[in-house]
Amino acid sequence: MMSQLPQPFRPGRPAGLAGPARLADPRRLSRRRGFAAAVAAAGALALTGCDALQVAQPEAPEVPPPSKVAAQPDQAAEFLAGYSDRLGEALGQDGEGLEDLQAAPLLERTQAELLIAEASDETLASMSYVDIIPAAPMLSEYPLWFIAVATPYNAEESRQIMLVSRENAAGSWRVNQTAFLQADAVPVFLGDGEGAVEPAEPGFTERARQAEEQLAGFLAGGDEPSAAAVDSQAFQDYRDYQGELSDPENGFDDVSAECAPYSSSQEPLLERALSTQDGAIALGEVRCTLQISVGEEFALNLGPAVEAVMTGDGTGNTVQVSTSHPYVVTETDGELTLRATDWYLLEAVTD
Repeated sequence: MMSQLPQPFRPGRPAGLAGPARLADPRRLSRRRGFAAAVAAAGALALTGCDALQVAQPEAPEVPPPSKVAAQPDQAAEFLAGYSDRLGEALGQDGEGLEDLQAAPLLERTQAELLIAEASDETLASMSYVDIIPAAPMLSEYPLWFIAVATPYNAEESRQIMLVSRENAAGSWRVNQTAFLQADAVPVFLGDGEGAVEPAEPGFTERARQAEEQLAGFLAGGDEPSAAAVDSQAFQDYRDYQGELSDPENGFDDVSAECAPYSSSQEPLLERALSTQDGAIALGEVRCTLQISVGEEFALNLGPAVEAVMTGDGTGNTVQVSTSHPYVVTETDGELTLRATDWYLLEAVTD
């Protein structure tokens, strides 16, 4: 017998690919040009001293390392303009060159969406922006990074929040993470005389980590986070998808989910946070693995989207479906809020 696996909720392409005005329809994407962002490298300064006289010397004052704004507005616009065009080219060539434009975790989502689009006989395209506001901290060493707020073409009620980084002087700028917010939910950045925005205070990152841990528990079927407000239907949509699978009428023997904060020493998302007029902002991500099992007399019908990201031969009575849940965390007057618009398929493995 064949047991039909309900299709996952897929409201849109990975942030950075599909315009938010069409988040509900992943099949309609338009190719446009856009703005993007670059960064200036922090210089290094060598200090030398003279010790010819054998006399007591006063203790040398501590000299802070030189710092420079990570990205000036014109440099940011230049980078993102090139990013949009180059991304469109990479998507049109089955992802060739994509690793020069994106880094994890966004890269992994885009690679999965390319597989899904191919299986559905669709074409992914880059999106365009009508306006972009870069916000960069003062940094003294690599990696350099900044956050940008972009207004997508023909979707001016939405904003795309982008985290962009550069690991070293020889490396290229790459987009690590994106997520969408409604325009009225985007906080205001305050720059200093050099155009730099202060990093968020360390306490914000700690509070955001606590909220992320609770969000992971919520997505796996637990209680709603108490450390932050949840303002997103996308989180509940994933819970509803689990509930649909767990319905006895679907014939699955077992449905369970495990979720955890995205973890990578190379891409510390929540640590790359900036202060805002009323608090702070950062991007994060939770990864989930949904395990679905059926009896020996059944076979799993996974549907085209899940089958597109399947590794192995696709046989077996248990499937593990990995998903990505990007989000934006903001703090306003001491209160945290978690927001998201999408969740995405990454991989499926049968056992």
